[in-house]
Amino acid sequence: MENINTFLEETNYDIHLYTYDTIMAFVDVVIPRTPLLAQMYGEIMYYGALDLYTDEYLIFCLNEYTMPYSYLIAEMLNRIAIKFINIQGIETIDTTTSSDAIFSKLTSEEKFLALTLLDDYDAYLSDEQIFVKYTDLVSVASYLVRLTMLGFYSEWFGYGSTRQEQPNQRVLEFIPLSWYQVSYPGRSLSYIQEVNEYYAVRNQLW
Repeated sequence: MENINTFLEETNYDIHLYTYDTIMAFVDVVIPRTPLLAQMYGEIMYYGALDLYTDEYLIFCLNEYTMPYSYLIAEMLNRIAIKFINIQGIETIDTTTSSDAIFSKLTSEEKFLALTLLDDYDAYLSDEQIFVKYTDLVSVASYLVRLTMLGFYSEWFGYGSTRQEQPNQRVLEFIPLSWYQVSYPGRSLSYIQEVNEYYAVRNQLW
């Protein structure tokens, strides 16, 4: 397997900006802002993944692997975007600059359609060099939507200024907006007791 760290050192563009632009575009299409829901159910329903720094969460999780997978995922998404653009014959997007986050230039609908190419990997993507070099990339990619959902509905946003610290140094500074969106009451010491009481009653009935 090619040494990704060597590759990163040899590139002449801002890897961090490239990665963040791409990952931001991904989480935004998975959980976008929803102004129509805000009109129907209140302002709290407006906020999406970018508002809750879910892109940071996804990058943090991806970089917990044995190599910086956040860049590889960004590169994968942009390779998929270029493949989609070529298949569709889209001429309004310049795909010749390697440092551009091409995936971010697609419309929301186009991003979704581009991602469906992963469903038929053998037909569309098996010849892409990034998949040839990093054979486990597809398996990592399969977790992207789940990680995005987990980051959005977890306590990540509530960690506030401590969210980038190590897990044992984070402090829940406030209730995440996503918890309000789904009426999640937050942490409670009574949950275990409620579960135990439920099973006690059920066992009596059975």
